[in-house]
Amino acid sequence: ILDILKNNRTCQIFSKFIQNFLKPLFTVVNLPTIENNQCNVFNLPTTKSIKYASNLFSVHNQTKAGTCDVKLKLDRNVSKLLKTLLTSNAIIRSILSSDSKSRLAIAEADKILIAECPKLFDTKSSSAIEKSALKILSKIPIPFETIYVKFNQINSDFLAIAGIRDCIILTLNNKSELIDQLVIESIFEGAADSVAMIDLQWIPNSQTKLAIITNKFIKIYDLSKDNILPEHHFVLDEDTIRAATFYEHSNASLTLVVCSNSGSILYQTLFESTDSSATLISNILTLTITPKSKQVVNSIFSKNSDLLCITYADAVAIAIRLNNNCEIIEQQFICEPQTGNHPIQPLYNWTEIRTQKAVFGCLNAKLNAIVGLVINQSESHLQTIQAFATTIKIEGITSVLSSNSNSGSCIVALTDDGTLHRYDLFDTAMSLIANTNSTIVTETIISNQSIKSYLSNASLTPFNSKNQLNINNTNNTNNNNNTIN
Repeated sequence: ILDILKNNRTCQIFSKFIQNFLKPLFTVVNLPTIENNQCNVFNLPTTKSIKYASNLFSVHNQTKAGTCDVKLKLDRNVSKLLKTLLTSNAIIRSILSSDSKSRLAIAEADKILIAECPKLFDTKSSSAIEKSALKILSKIPIPFETIYVKFNQINSDFLAIAGIRDCIILTLNNKSELIDQLVIESIFEGAADSVAMIDLQWIPNSQTKLAIITNKFIKIYDLSKDNILPEHHFVLDEDTIRAATFYEHSNASLTLVVCSNSGSILYQTLFESTDSSATLISNILTLTITPKSKQVVNSIFSKNSDLLCITYADAVAIAIRLNNNCEIIEQQFICEPQTGNHPIQPLYNWTEIRTQKAVFGCLNAKLNAIVGLVINQSESHLQTIQAFATTIKIEGITSVLSSNSNSGSCIVALTDDGTLHRYDLFDTAMSLIANTNSTIVTETIISNQSIKSYLSNASLTPFNSKNQLNINNTNNTNNNNNTIN
């Protein structure tokens, strides 16, 4: 806008107004993205064997044990249910998240750490990094056992924190200090004690919409309007939910894809809702390639590659591309592990490498290992990057933007001994990825202010202070100056 106005003498006053008064209210963040979603990994064959490799990813460096205190303390009323869900891998704890500024959000025993660790991303560093290298920007107390931590990728000042029955949204300022928090209320009102949150997802391309995914229902909240009544409430017909994700179409529409316990894959196009009553999802996605196992363990939509990836308990993964109406599967292929000396294990917690196409970091829960996966035109390549002792548990995996990485980003994992681990792509992996015709361009995202300010400005009942948890930021000073009404 400024460039256009500079060439128009009649608009100089307006231009100065934007430059001097409006522009300082926004922070411009540059995010890498992929040009042309149509990744050619769907080329023949339709069955891609998984080849095991040892030269895709490298173990770069790590912090010393005890850098964070992240072990779960099962001493609350929900601990029995939580322990059962964790032991059976019905839920996978994910307490590490990163944003476009390369900040890390880490859930400790009773708080959230907002931190930076520049030495972890230093290409010259190869030895274990001292605990003091983790620069703590903020400590935020949390009154429940944290299972999920998710930065909003459009506005990284919004951070979602959830347990198996609680969820709050934290708003950070440009110093990473807490300026307010918003509780999502009555999520499980009327639900049985066995109902628990199995995932937490920000709706793609939205600053304020959040999906609470449980084993019985899915509620989508538009926090710019309401933090009590959901915008959408979806249920299945006499079935439970194993996994869910959102498919982004080329026309910018979104489809909710749900994997049920019975093995069905159902879908529901998101629409403008007029009430918060429950909607039954009945549309079934029929696969032309049928997996042997019906037990889904993970689902993820890769925007960079325009792929919907669904993983099963027998380690088979199916990748799908849909048309805009979700009525037709335009293309699909199956990734099957080769039998032999390598144990066949399912992959959980897929994390897409932000600056690449069809490259993922995953968690092998049964082998207790971090795994890298590259899907190519003719085959898939899988590497067990690092396996841990049975006494150590992996508590999170994320993709972090890093200018010191040859791929533009790296994988960071968190283990319950308090260690952060960094993994990089080898040049051999980069040559495989080149076959997917990846082109990196820059997308400009504008981040706004407090999420609660949306509610306070909405034409609703004003936000009640009783909805706010008693959370105080130990590093927070003079926060009111950072809020724009």
